[in-house]
Amino acid sequence: MKKIIAVVAVAGVMLLGGCDKAAKANEPKTIDLNDYIDYTIEGYSTKAELTYTIRYDDIIDDFELEDVAASRLEKKITGTWSAMTYLSNGDEITFTWTVDADNIEEKYNVKFEAEDLKVEVKDLDEMPEYDPFEYVEVTFSGMTGDGDATVNALDTNPLEDVSYRIEGSSYWLSNGDEVTVTAYTYSGSLEDYCEDNNYILVQDSMTFTVEGLDDYVSSLDQLTPEMIAELQAQANDTIIASADLDDGMSITSVDYVGLYLLATKDYSNSWYHNRVYLIYQVTVSTPAGDLVYFTYVGFNNVIYLADGTNEIYDITSTDTPSYYDSRVGIGEVDSWGDYEYEQTGFATVTDLYNNELRSELEYYNITNDIPDSYLSAEPVVPAPEETEAAPEETEETVEEG
Repeated sequence: MKKIIAVVAVAGVMLLGGCDKAAKANEPKTIDLNDYIDYTIEGYSTKAELTYTIRYDDIIDDFELEDVAASRLEKKITGTWSAMTYLSNGDEITFTWTVDADNIEEKYNVKFEAEDLKVEVKDLDEMPEYDPFEYVEVTFSGMTGDGDATVNALDTNPLEDVSYRIEGSSYWLSNGDEVTVTAYTYSGSLEDYCEDNNYILVQDSMTFTVEGLDDYVSSLDQLTPEMIAELQAQANDTIIASADLDDGMSITSVDYVGLYLLATKDYSNSWYHNRVYLIYQVTVSTPAGDLVYFTYVGFNNVIYLADGTNEIYDITSTDTPSYYDSRVGIGEVDSWGDYEYEQTGFATVTDLYNNELRSELEYYNITNDIPDSYLSAEPVVPAPEETEAAPEETEETVEEG
């Protein structure tokens, strides 16, 4: 009896095993739809777009759905993305399947698995920045106070429809002024125009400081040695040409002492932007001895160029003391108080300053490089010799005896 039971049991096990295999063979085949969707994300981050396809033909071929047309599957199996445009790195998007294919599943013993497909957007290139002011030159020309600003767009600009304008005045500019330039497009918003062309706008306006304009000399250190030498050469000629030399008189030396610079405080209240006075000590030989005096040659509107050099509009237009300013002389003095030998000039540099320049302090800032020894010197012009009056003759009366 036990033996029979054992045999039956074995047969039962074999029977159950065969049924399990048959059951598995009848299970529907799983079709993971996520294996049959291809997608591509292209473009720059913030503006990338997604395109995709569902490979219906491959589903049909892989699972032998011979009688199912791809067009039919397209109607039965669809889906949507949570976002497909303006994608950025770090975005998470989802494709959600919509499946209505029960009849196909039953006929072909298949099961469509349609879990949501989750995708993280990554590895997109960042949109390049666009600074319109990398493609423009702003130049300044002219004299300070009367300078001009010019905007020149460069041919290297990748965006053809970008233009530039200066806000406010582009004239009457001075060094140190600020000029604002705005970039714009006739196509609407510049920012939108840049985005449409795959650029991120950095800025649409920029402020430039006016510099490099020629200026009128306002400080001694702006006068270059070359300019001073040029002025000295003209001043020497002017002094020699203007000297009033009578017979027996000659110039024996013309020695440069230094200069005074008069820089305007307010050009609207003065004739010149600046005045440069070169001071000289002149020695004239006369029959009565050497006549030593100080004089000047003045130049107006000396320009300090942007390249660090100087120029003057008309170097031959000079100022010199007039006959009525001051006369110095030597020799006998006539009844009018005139010396026998005279020149137009001053006994000291201080006299020259007080008579010719001090009154300009109202309109000009005055500086100088005159050595102190000249500023404190006593007059070098000899005072006229005084002669003692001859005693009056008296007539003596001699009494006789």
